[in-house]
Amino acid sequence: MPDVHKYKERFTDFRHRVAYTGRELLERSRKWRSFSTKSPSNCDVVVTFKRGTSESQVDWISNRLQARIPELLFTKTFHSGTQRPALYLTCSFNDLLKGSREVRLRKRLASEFGGEMQEFCIEDCENFEGFFDHETFFTSSERQTIVRYYLMSLRAMAGDAWDDDIKFSQGQAIMPVLLAAGKIATIFPLHDREALAVLHNSWVRGFTHRQPLDAVAEYFGVKIALYFAWLGHYTTALLIPAIFGLLCWFIVPAGKERALHYPVLAFFTMLWAVFFQEVWKRTSNHYTYHWGTLDKLPSLLEQPRPLFRGALEPSPITGRLEPFYPRWKRNLIVCFVTFPMTLVCLLFVVVVAIAHIKLQEYADVKSSSWRFRGATLVPFLPMILYGVNINILNAIYHKIAVHLTEMENHRLDESYNNALISKLILFQFINAFYASFYIAFYRMDLALLRHHLVTILVIRQIAGNLKEVFLPLGQTRVRQVYLSLRADGFPSLKKDDLHTLGTEASDGKSSPNKSTETKITQAEQEEIMPKYDDATNDYLEMFIQFGFVSMFTCVFPICGLLAFLNNILEIRSDAFKLLTNFQRPFSETARGIGVWERAFEIVSYVAIAVNIGLIGVSGSIQALFPGLTTYQYILLLIAVEHILFALRFGLSHIVPPIPFALERSIAILEHKRREALRTLERECRKEARRVSDENDSPDYPSDQTSDIDTP
Repeated sequence: MPDVHKYKERFTDFRHRVAYTGRELLERSRKWRSFSTKSPSNCDVVVTFKRGTSESQVDWISNRLQARIPELLFTKTFHSGTQRPALYLTCSFNDLLKGSREVRLRKRLASEFGGEMQEFCIEDCENFEGFFDHETFFTSSERQTIVRYYLMSLRAMAGDAWDDDIKFSQGQAIMPVLLAAGKIATIFPLHDREALAVLHNSWVRGFTHRQPLDAVAEYFGVKIALYFAWLGHYTTALLIPAIFGLLCWFIVPAGKERALHYPVLAFFTMLWAVFFQEVWKRTSNHYTYHWGTLDKLPSLLEQPRPLFRGALEPSPITGRLEPFYPRWKRNLIVCFVTFPMTLVCLLFVVVVAIAHIKLQEYADVKSSSWRFRGATLVPFLPMILYGVNINILNAIYHKIAVHLTEMENHRLDESYNNALISKLILFQFINAFYASFYIAFYRMDLALLRHHLVTILVIRQIAGNLKEVFLPLGQTRVRQVYLSLRADGFPSLKKDDLHTLGTEASDGKSSPNKSTETKITQAEQEEIMPKYDDATNDYLEMFIQFGFVSMFTCVFPICGLLAFLNNILEIRSDAFKLLTNFQRPFSETARGIGVWERAFEIVSYVAIAVNIGLIGVSGSIQALFPGLTTYQYILLLIAVEHILFALRFGLSHIVPPIPFALERSIAILEHKRREALRTLERECRKEARRVSDENDSPDYPSDQTSDIDTP
């Protein structure tokens, strides 16, 4: 009995210690998440160095910033939680005005001057809305964009070197090189907590409300706002195939389809895909005009991206020294490195897909003879495994694609992103659809194709949403606990406190935290969050989903319904992760969704061919026209396909991408600009003639001039 009592005391002691430790860790995690809603006024952008960076190395950067970029105001500090030195960067209002000209910032004119978005001009600063309120004239995202421009414009001079590790060439951008080499850990803008709270209430919690796209564009930039505008437009458009497909699903059960079932669904889906894209072009132009990004600068006037490599030469346009890289070198890399590597990756994906299909066939054959419990679930395992492998292969190829695109050395961010996205689209398309094409057109088994689509759509969408939301959230929470342990030490409990803890636990009270807490800044809290690169992965997810809906709705009518239900959650989950799980991205402008518009257009052409092929596999044409020979049957399908291609091409050129009302507004604005330019030219000519006349007139002494002027 004494031993039992002793073991009971030990178990109670252990239980109390576990409860105390868990409660302490939760409190510390909350401490990292709870901070003032007031953001610091002396910091817009944070630069953190890698752990172990010496003070002299930080001084090396700060001295060059002070000497070469005097517009930047910075404060040196040390983050005790992450053990990293940091710089807090900001700008004065006058330097923000200067920087706004360099980044070609667009601001809205006052209502009495038209209220349109226009490139900011210091000489006409009083004409812009809210200029006299210096505290709020520049939004937080605009301030951060200008500060980042100044930071990235820090260029190396002859002899500059980061100790003995990195030697810079003259004119090379210093910060991007240090960031790529890992000497600088992160460069990120701080969140505005007040604006973040407003967005959280109106965007995430307002589940039934319209998205606050203007607020999103102001806070995150036009590029991210356009993604959410497109996602909302796409989700609304999915209502049409969702309702139509659901009606067909109820009216015509699977396996009892009539001759017209497949053609009607196929033609309906093809028309829907075409009109959805054409309407989006008009909607996109409306948004970009409203946000002031519809017109675009010529590419030769844009600044090269910071990591662009090349010999410094005077620009033929601006005369400034800029890196130059010959196009033929890039073409050689594309032909002899990028293309072969991409082809090898695609062949590997095809081999993996075939292996999964063979495994599926083996499971289908053998499962009927197995007698153990759960044998009926075995045929679903290869499908689930294939859905998981798709995500793994996508992650691996993404790293390969980034490396290949870096080797190509594109001059502009836009061309770099287009090249990267094109590689990802090609790989994702083969990876996601090869198995479906194999089942549909090689095995010609539409029943198996339905089962495959159910598994892929459900598993892919559920796994994607869980990964998007909970993976970065879990990473952040683990880092919070880890850094809390480093800052405050591991929670310990003395024996004298056991009785008190047990009494408080039995009373339902929580023990007070007696440990000395380290003060945590907002910059430290956001430093441990993952970086949000851009919306590429989100677009890729929707690209694959659009492919399934547009190509396979005739076989599986509720594809549209599953996509619609997923996207209702997708909008809020993407908003949630952007507001809570990631560092704030730098604001970027965009004229549209870019290369994605062309990618969706190509899928709509592929969908025509796939739907015609599925109509042929289903046997609907033979049932409708039983007298046709095989040769006539194939010719009929090819003719219909080409007619639909022609209609698709014609609609894309007939429907104007810019609505007439918007085109009229653009014309009115352009007319005002031309009239203002003519007026300015006339005033300049008058001033030039006046100065010329004054210079040509004879000079009189002051006393003679007074005599002449006085009658």
